Amino acid sequence: MQALLDIAPRGCRVRVGEPDNDCDSLSLCTAYAHEGYSSMNFDSARNAYFKDAIAACHARRWLEVGVGAHATLSRMVLDGAPQRTLTGVEVLASSAKSARRCLREYGKDRFHIVETSSYDMEGGPFDALLCEVVGAIASAEGIVDVVDDLCARGILTPLCHVIPTRVETFFAPVSLTARDLKRGGLYVTTRFASVKPASFDDTTPTRDRGLLEQYDLYTGTRTTAGLSAFTIHRECAVHGIGMYIVLDGALSSCHGRDDAGKNWRMPVALFDEVVNVRTGDVMNIASRVTSVARRHSYAFECERGGDRWEVELKTEHMYASFA
Repeated sequence: MQALLDIAPRGCRVRVGEPDNDCDSLSLCTAYAHEGYSSMNFDSARNAYFKDAIAACHARRWLEVGVGAHATLSRMVLDGAPQRTLTGVEVLASSAKSARRCLREYGKDRFHIVETSSYDMEGGPFDALLCEVVGAIASAEGIVDVVDDLCARGILTPLCHVIPTRVETFFAPVSLTARDLKRGGLYVTTRFASVKPASFDDTTPTRDRGLLEQYDLYTGTRTTAGLSAFTIHRECAVHGIGMYIVLDGALSSCHGRDDAGKNWRMPVALFDEVVNVRTGDVMNIASRVTSVARRHSYAFECERGGDRWEVELKTEHMYASFA
């Protein structure tokens, strides 16, 4: 953490956080604010992806988890075939109330907004599930937990269409610069940093990418562990392991976007100390994802030459209490 604070340029917005040990993927949703909703509305890449995916699905009975105050994706559903109906789940009372206002024009017979969590809802079965609870690391905000629970309780039909169907997180060692920090400020804890580089490629000294996690939310198949090798192509100081997400192989967060200041920040699992690398070095990293009680852990065992070290990023580090 200190290495990043030392290079933060003048004028960079720096927020230092303390881990929130009570945080899980459900409780973090209750802290969502207007700034987050607004950035999602202006995120042209994200919204274009969801618009196309929704249009390609011909289901009639839709369930959306995490409607949000502006019901942005809900409106995309109801703008489609008039036979479509939507049940929306929203844990925030104020957001649920706002979403009802946003959807009034469609008529009360076409939508129903329920103020609850998906874990407590009843009803169904639904033919299509729209679930945008995807974090900076794909599973971090609970999308896999949500879908598993809904399937287990029979809320979804056996052939339910899930959007997104496949979520993935990729990773590589990263070297950060003052420019990366200045673009979107620096959010940092002892093990975690959130930055906004121009693109993922700008930050990494290797062309290789590792797969941290892959979930097929339709079939239930998943990959949560692996071993990746990274050949270094330039000398630099590596601060940690950066990650980016991919949805359905179509939408990626690996390129920074100025119109999506909240949604397109890059998460970094920070090393305890900066690792200096040279051209031709090979860094081997074994990765592992574990999930228990709606809390997630992303562990990396690293090796370069004879040196070995580990870093583990948990929910409480990523969703810390920032001053």
